[in-house]
Amino acid sequence: MKIWGIGANLGGSVDISNDFVNRKIAYLGYKKEDAPVFYEMLKEISLRDVVYIKSLPIGGSNLHIKNVGIVTRELSGVVQYIDGDTKNDTLGVKWLDLQMDLDIEKCDKKYTARSTSIYREYSPFVINEIMTRI
Repeated sequence: MKIWGIGANLGGSVDISNDFVNRKIAYLGYKKEDAPVFYEMLKEISLRDVVYIKSLPIGGSNLHIKNVGIVTRELSGVVQYIDGDTKNDTLGVKWLDLQMDLDIEKCDKKYTARSTSIYREYSPFVINEIMTRI
């Protein structure tokens, strides 16, 4: 089992977290051809992996976790985004309605991957905080 952080911001201005939760899915806000490396990472996510919706404002002192979920379906199909533009693959996710704010100083703030759309979580602090709440 791995833990993954995923952003939920479409076009830099639209928060799509509620779309994730309401439809029990997660997806990337980029077309495959625009972010092929992120899609390679998405392919690595397996059943029963843990994903969290993250927000990390530039210069912020907290890693805001908007929700935590368990992957119930690997990549499949096409999703209709909230702006009506059809794009790319989705993961099935059982969202657990868990939110938390974690002090970035304890999260290994030098791990710059958190500023990207998707990343694997390696911080023992973050992993422990999530796993003790599941």
